[in-house]
Amino acid sequence: MEGQKRAAEERQPLDRQLEERREQQKARWAVQKQQEAERPPPAEGQQAHVATAPLPASTAVQAVPNPWRQQPREGRGGYLAVPQSARAAGGTAQVLDLGYTRIDVPEDDLRRRPCRTSCLFMWCPCCLGDPCGERHLRDLRAASSSFIFVVTVVDVVVFLVEVGVAAAAGALRGLLAPAPCVLEELGGVFAPAIVHRWETWRLFTAVVLHGGLFHLVMNMYVQFLVGMRCEARWGSKVTAAVYGVSGLAGTLASASGNPAAVGVGASGAIVGLVAAQFAELMGQWATFEPGYRQRQVGQTLFFLFMLFTFGVSDDHVDNFAHAGGLVAGFLFGLSRWLDPALSAIPVPCTSIAQARTGVAVICALLLISLAVLLFLVVPVPEAPAGYGRC
Repeated sequence: MEGQKRAAEERQPLDRQLEERREQQKARWAVQKQQEAERPPPAEGQQAHVATAPLPASTAVQAVPNPWRQQPREGRGGYLAVPQSARAAGGTAQVLDLGYTRIDVPEDDLRRRPCRTSCLFMWCPCCLGDPCGERHLRDLRAASSSFIFVVTVVDVVVFLVEVGVAAAAGALRGLLAPAPCVLEELGGVFAPAIVHRWETWRLFTAVVLHGGLFHLVMNMYVQFLVGMRCEARWGSKVTAAVYGVSGLAGTLASASGNPAAVGVGASGAIVGLVAAQFAELMGQWATFEPGYRQRQVGQTLFFLFMLFTFGVSDDHVDNFAHAGGLVAGFLFGLSRWLDPALSAIPVPCTSIAQARTGVAVICALLLISLAVLLFLVVPVPEAPAGYGRC
């Protein structure tokens, strides 16, 4: 009893620190809500006007119309995104408000417009107003240098190579579906070749291979929508890291769970992106408003439900790859965004660095465990003579 009492007394300062950080976040949140509530509603037929804002002489104001709505509809005007630096002291500058609402956003948000516009273009081109407008075409050209766009192009080009090789060998089936021998030859996950012949490069090349046209279209559609959203929020480097770690975990799990089968596809990496999004939500729970949290939880649960439904209804779905990418993506996301004071997940420490380092170690141990499972535990048969040849 004395030990428990002493531990509770030692824990009290840490609990107070966490509670103070939560209250500070709630106070910032309440201020933002109050500012939004005090903003006057737009008047019917209101004309564009010029707003004056303090601005340092060295800062350039970039007035960018909101890409989500190009034309005013139902009496509502457009929006104007202005960097928050326009609120800084010193100097003045006139900013043309193109609609009824002025939005002060971080400078990074202005650089996310190409990813957001391209994502909306894939989802619903009509929502852009004129999808071929000069501003939208400029955004799409800028998005062409993003990581997700480049990976998608690589996937499509590799699939065309698959079809060409399969057609030349007479091994093309169904709806442009190469035979397994073609996928083996081009680098699909094949445990006997990885373990007994040390062709470990297959763990990476399998991510850009696909088993047919339907497989490619479904994966690329989800990859573009989810990946562009992630890249607009995290940047190219973080998105590439999540994609790579989740893809590697997916191929390791696939080879360990199906040692006699050929595995291909980017679905493990895509599921990892979704899991990392959910990890960011859970790790920074208190920073998001309730409506956003409900939407994200609902969308994630629906995605997992569809993933489970396809997994149990189709024997060709690689559930091991999905599970590996899911766990690795979630752990990687927590290792970057976990905050004990804001998280919805109970954390036994208050230090952000310690919590994130601990999760990063668990993520690394997951990859090591999958590799040990594949090379030392799972009974992998010998590669047959002439494997990979049709």
